[in-house]
Amino acid sequence: MSEPVTFNDIARRDSIFHQGGHSTFQIGCKNLCFTFYVLPSGMMPSFPGFTYALIATKKNEREPGKSAVFGMSDDIPEDFREFIAYFEVFYRWFGMACDAAVQGEAHNVSTSSLPIRRFREYAEWRQDFFTRLVVFAREHGESEDVIAAYEKAATYFFTLQSTLPH
Repeated sequence: MSEPVTFNDIARRDSIFHQGGHSTFQIGCKNLCFTFYVLPSGMMPSFPGFTYALIATKKNEREPGKSAVFGMSDDIPEDFREFIAYFEVFYRWFGMACDAAVQGEAHNVSTSSLPIRRFREYAEWRQDFFTRLVVFAREHGESEDVIAAYEKAATYFFTLQSTLPH
């Protein structure tokens, strides 16, 4: 079992990212504001398009700015980042089931101003991400439930591609 994540752990990681001069963007969700750092892809060269979340173990008295730090790789296309950020917040912060978070993410993309061509590219990009995440999760000893959720997400985005007009 891993060590609990403390508020001090969050503050240290946030300080490291802030002092590193990484750009940020924010999303609002359920009357809360979440800041995401845009991190260099070189931080995890073996996993392009990575996302990062460090969330305090204590569930009570959580505030996004004090008890979580989020990030994503700079090689994620800029017009995809906000949608992926929403997935991360719903899945990791609010504890929504992966498949529900994926469906919410896809809904946000489908109702956005993203052109249909980019929506198809987005679905393909996310399918590839979740397919690689399955491999990564297996290599790092994730539970079968987590792996199955990632497989389901990859399948969802694969299926979504086939429903989009060309």
